[in-house]
Amino acid sequence: MFSTDYIRGSILKPPVFTYIIGGATADDGGSGTYQGLGYKIDVKMKLEPRRVAYVKIYMFGKEIATFYE
Repeated sequence: MFSTDYIRGSILKPPVFTYIIGGATADDGGSGTYQGLGYKIDVKMKLEPRRVAYVKIYMFGKEIATFYE
């Protein structure tokens, strides 16, 4: 699960094996903090055109990767 979400993050796609912390994403359609099993992914979306601007991946509380557009 982590490998899939990491690869998706590296190509600026939102994660699939996570749930959103707080239950809802921002009004831009996907920005938020996603929690997985032992990892967390912060996603920031752009409005125009709607796509991922950056992804930060944390494992056990430590940042392990950051991907920008």
